[in-house]
Amino acid sequence: MKSKLTLATIMAIVSLVTVSVAQAQIPEVKLKANVNVNASASTSTSTKDRGNATSSAVKKDHASTTSDTRSDVSTFVQKLLSVADRDGGIGSEVRVIAQSQNDSASTTASAMTKVNERSSLKTFLAGTDYKNLGAIRSEIATTSANIARLKALLDRTTDATVKAELTLEIEALEDEQARAEAFIETNESKFSLFGWFNKLFVK
Repeated sequence: MKSKLTLATIMAIVSLVTVSVAQAQIPEVKLKANVNVNASASTSTSTKDRGNATSSAVKKDHASTTSDTRSDVSTFVQKLLSVADRDGGIGSEVRVIAQSQNDSASTTASAMTKVNERSSLKTFLAGTDYKNLGAIRSEIATTSANIARLKALLDRTTDATVKAELTLEIEALEDEQARAEAFIETNESKFSLFGWFNKLFVK
C-alpha cells in the first residue's frame, strides 16, 4: 500500500514538473514560430525573385538561341555563295542548296520562336507546341537532304580550297541540325497533364 502511494506521489510530482516546463517553453516556441514564419516569408520572396530572374534568363536564352541560329545560317549562306562564285562547275547547285537552307532556317527560327513564346500554363496543361515542333522536324529532314547534296558536290570538285570550305560548311550545317534536334527533345520532354492527348490530334 505504501509503495503504491509513493509511486502515485512520484507520478504526480513528475506530471507537475512536466506541465511547468512545457508552460515555460511556450513563449520560446511562439518566438521560434514567428522567426520561422518571417524566415519562410523571406525565403518565399527570395525564391520568387530567383524564379522571376530565372524565367527572364530562360526567355533571354531562348531569344539568344534563335538569334544565333539566324546569324549562323546567314553566315553559312554567304560562305556557300562565295564557294559557288569560285567553282563554276558546281556553282549553280551550291546556290540552290544555299537558298533552300536559307528558307528552311527561316521556317525553323519562326517555329522555335512560337514554341518559346508558348505560356508555361498552357504547356503544363496541354503539352508543348507539337505543331511547331513538327515543322522544325520537317526542316531537319530538309537540312539532312542539303547535307547529302553538299557531300555529293564535295566529291565532284577538284579545287582543294573549295573542298576545304565545303567541308567546314557541311560540319556547320550538321551542328545546326544537332541543335534543332536537341531543341525538339528538350521541349517534348516537358511534363504536362494532357499533353499525350493533345499530341494525338496534332498533325
